[in-house]
Amino acid sequence: MAKTKLLLELECDFLLIGIIASVPDYKLVWSLNRSLSVNFERTNDTVLPLNSQKKTSELTLAFNDDLEIPYFPKFEYVDEEAHLSFKLVGNRSGGTLLIREEQSVDFFLIIDGVYEDLNIEKILDKLKADKMVTTAYEIDPNRLKSKQNLIFD
Repeated sequence: MAKTKLLLELECDFLLIGIIASVPDYKLVWSLNRSLSVNFERTNDTVLPLNSQKKTSELTLAFNDDLEIPYFPKFEYVDEEAHLSFKLVGNRSGGTLLIREEQSVDFFLIIDGVYEDLNIEKILDKLKADKMVTTAYEIDPNRLKSKQNLIFD
């Protein structure tokens, strides 16, 4: 009997900005809170490492080819008036990348919600003007092979 495969294409409906910044996550968050007028907070609702009772505020992904579980820092800010959610996620954990196609990116800024009226160029200009940010650019999340790593809910 012939087998039928169902292939599902994941459609990403959010804005994605790649940020290159050679600073620790807490310094970048502090600086972005000031330059973007947001209030990023580290999230606590993430997966814990196996056999661990310690709470963590990092995103955990298990990759089969790695012995250690990588941790990617994750920060979130919700603007309820504008119906927007901002997530800042690190791309590096030791030698592991969250999105392998974007090796030069240190952090991803994910903007979700009603962003049609949002001026992305203005946000990019503010990011590029930030002293902690080397550069920032928009990325089409639908062209990424590992885009499922950016879906957290």
